[in-house]
Amino acid sequence: MRTSVLVMTLLLLLAGHVEVVDGKKNGKFNSSSGCGCHSGGAPSVTASLTGLPNAYVASTTYSLSIGMSSSPSTGGFNLAVNAGILSNPGSDAQVSSNGLQATHSGPNSHSWTVDWTSPSSGSGSIQFNLATVSGNGQSNTGGDGTGTLSTSIGEDVPSNTAPSATDLTLQPSVPTTSDDLMASYTFVDAEGDGESGTSFAWHLNDTLVPSQTNSILPSSATSKTQSWKVVVTPSDGANTGSAVESVPVTISNSPPTASNVQLNELEPSSSTNLTFTYDGEDPDGDDYTTEVRWHLNGQAVPELNNATVLPSLATRSGDIWEVQVRLSDGENASPWTASNNVTIASGNAAPIITQVNIASTGTVLTTDNLLLNWTSEDGDGDEITAHEVIWVANGQTISASEGMNPLVSTMTAKGESWQGLVRVSDGTSWSVWATSSSVIIENTAPSILTAELNSSTFTVKHALHLQYSTVDVDNDSVEVTEVVWTKNGVEQTALHDEMSIDPTLLTKGDTWSAMMTLSDGTSESSSTSSTITILNALPEVDIIWSENITSIEDLTPEIRTADADNDAVEFSTSWYKNGFRDASLDNASQVPATKLAPGQTWTLIVQASDEEATAALVESTHLIANMPPVASIVVASSQTWAGERVSLSAESSSDLDGDSLTYTWSWNEGTASGSMLVLIPLNEMTVTLTVTDDSGTTHSTNITLQPTIGPKVNALELTARDDGGIDLSWSWNGDDVSYNILRNGELIASVNETSYRDSPPMSGVNHYMIQPYDDERTYLAAVNEANVDVLMPEVETPEASAAAGYGIGAALLLVSIFMFNRTMRGGRAQ
Repeated sequence: MRTSVLVMTLLLLLAGHVEVVDGKKNGKFNSSSGCGCHSGGAPSVTASLTGLPNAYVASTTYSLSIGMSSSPSTGGFNLAVNAGILSNPGSDAQVSSNGLQATHSGPNSHSWTVDWTSPSSGSGSIQFNLATVSGNGQSNTGGDGTGTLSTSIGEDVPSNTAPSATDLTLQPSVPTTSDDLMASYTFVDAEGDGESGTSFAWHLNDTLVPSQTNSILPSSATSKTQSWKVVVTPSDGANTGSAVESVPVTISNSPPTASNVQLNELEPSSSTNLTFTYDGEDPDGDDYTTEVRWHLNGQAVPELNNATVLPSLATRSGDIWEVQVRLSDGENASPWTASNNVTIASGNAAPIITQVNIASTGTVLTTDNLLLNWTSEDGDGDEITAHEVIWVANGQTISASEGMNPLVSTMTAKGESWQGLVRVSDGTSWSVWATSSSVIIENTAPSILTAELNSSTFTVKHALHLQYSTVDVDNDSVEVTEVVWTKNGVEQTALHDEMSIDPTLLTKGDTWSAMMTLSDGTSESSSTSSTITILNALPEVDIIWSENITSIEDLTPEIRTADADNDAVEFSTSWYKNGFRDASLDNASQVPATKLAPGQTWTLIVQASDEEATAALVESTHLIANMPPVASIVVASSQTWAGERVSLSAESSSDLDGDSLTYTWSWNEGTASGSMLVLIPLNEMTVTLTVTDDSGTTHSTNITLQPTIGPKVNALELTARDDGGIDLSWSWNGDDVSYNILRNGELIASVNETSYRDSPPMSGVNHYMIQPYDDERTYLAAVNEANVDVLMPEVETPEASAAAGYGIGAALLLVSIFMFNRTMRGGRAQ
């Protein structure tokens, strides 16, 4: 008794601690921590969730398996996650619309699958709550077991290694104030990350310069004697590495530079003192000194060092001189910079230009050539032997025009300002260049090359168009500013500025002309077209055929004529069949059907004329269409019986063109040709007939034969008589027929009754067949047949001699053979 009480107490205590889980056969959400309806006292089960990683990778899909420690006949689950997406549920599972829960969709499983896709990076720890139910399979909660599971996983976040910078130097290693300083280094990243966000800190004399943050320090930021270094902090965009510092460099002095050294006299004589000019600069702003040396015929003349003027006393005719300049700021000197070479001329006096101008009678247009005129004189009285001409447009020398005089108009453009320069020579010396006054190239009016009236026919059928061609040498855009039309010598003000005349405004015999004005925005040009006369419009013919023209009706096209001038129109016709003219149809408007046949081509040629002219021939061809045949099947047999012959006829098929037809039959078992077809149907069958006419056009139809059970010979009885004969009798369940009687496959008689007496010639088994026939068919399936054993009667013969016995036996044998052959040759019913 005590033991029973103790056991009951323990059971009650255990029942009080069972996790309660709610569930439904078709699933239940929001119960991943258990519920209160499945508490029937069964032992708890252990819920299992496999497929989760130790740490998840962001945006990665994992396949999860859900189960329990028992294998009940019914079960359910609810899985909930706080992030990511549940999807792709397996058999008997479903996922909530927000993708955060999964549950069973039916009660017949105890394990399930579902996919979980992890959230994006940075989502942190993910919580999974699972509840499972082990059902008792009895549609109640008694005896159910439950289990729960709760777990979480964190994100697998890979660590990043900071990059480093090595081999840092400043380039160039010995900079001057003219050089940009560049930080040169090697970027190293263990993960192979690209460089991103590396910082540069430039220090002047160990003091940070915040404004300089690029890898290059521009020369404009440096000065002589300054000390510069850079601190580089490498970065891969995620982490920054250790800062590295370069070795300082000192900005050195930049030497001054000399440029554009020029001798001031290009053609000096032996009486000319030579001077020069140059440009000097020191990047550091230092003062500098100038050194000068003179070269004669390529050799330095030390006596002239630092001379700023080469006196004429030091020169001779034919000498070649140059000057060289070098600058120094006290620390560095520039390279020697040489001038141009000049050759010392003789003491001849150069000629001079006394007057120069561009010949013009007024306005200079873009179509005008420019002619440069000048006068010259020579103080020594020397003859002028040569001249040179150059042209300048808008202050720029035009090299392509050197030597041209006159300057052709194709080289000028509207609005340009031109000057001519000329110099002359007496064979020894050239004069200085003389420059003319400027001339401005003015606009040239556009030119009308052609102005003419055009039309497709110059009749009232087509519009009249004013067409023109123009050219503007200034390449200005041009437009028509005025058009004046004249009809029969009278200006048509209503058509002012029109470029075309509508054909409705034209009348045969009228004369027309047009005057047009063009403008380029500055100048205008006008031109008048030649006069044209509106011509007679030829009449028009249109041939319209009916649709589906065949050979069984007259060929009657519709012939329509029109004349744009409203003149009276007459026409003639000609007919051609297959390319050959049929003279009997001249001027006929139709072809009678008696002349038509399928496949013919008929061409109608019509020629129309009005009061003044005859129009071109109008031709139209039409093909006489073939009319397709019509297939028709008639069942010639009165009845369609299974196993009996059925006759089908195609003779009711027709062709309206009168073509002869060929017939092709087809069915599942084969094909045949001819107008008649005989078949023996056993089951329902479809027969197709295709007819073809002389043109190869076909038409098909089909018929479905549905055979029924026909009459049959029944109750065939064979009775053997004592005399060796056989009595045959039978019955028939159809209309009146006759019967063929066959013994052993041979026809022995044809009768109209349902009985017959036969005397077979020989004993033994004989085979009989009763085959009915009538005027329509000989029956095949209606026959009946049977076997009978014929016993010939014994014949007692008187005693006789052996010889007589043999003779009689031979005679009887001969008679029997004769009777058998006669019987076998008996006629067969038709």
